[in-house]
Amino acid sequence: MVNVAYNPKFVKKWDKNLVQFEETPVVEGKKSFFKTYLLNKKKLAFSGRDFCEKTFNFYSNGKFYRYSTSVDNTELPGPIGEAPEKESPQDIIRGFTIFSCAMLER
Repeated sequence: MVNVAYNPKFVKKWDKNLVQFEETPVVEGKKSFFKTYLLNKKKLAFSGRDFCEKTFNFYSNGKFYRYSTSVDNTELPGPIGEAPEKESPQDIIRGFTIFSCAMLER
């Protein structure tokens, strides 16, 4: 079963609020584990938001499940001074996902 609902190349087709969406596998060969980066447009009077999340996906009994939570301190330099995971654009505020889940069924 192919997951198109959360594939970055398809997400922009149904989420018109997204400016950017990237997924990076965390471990080679482990297709279910990802780091995701999402950048949203400014909405109404609120500033735009971006998110850097840890995500895992799986199928069970014909249903697709997706769970995610923010990567801690992604906007800060690493312990030995390396660059942040993903720097936010200047006019964007980093959003935090405490816990997110989704289920899709065909």
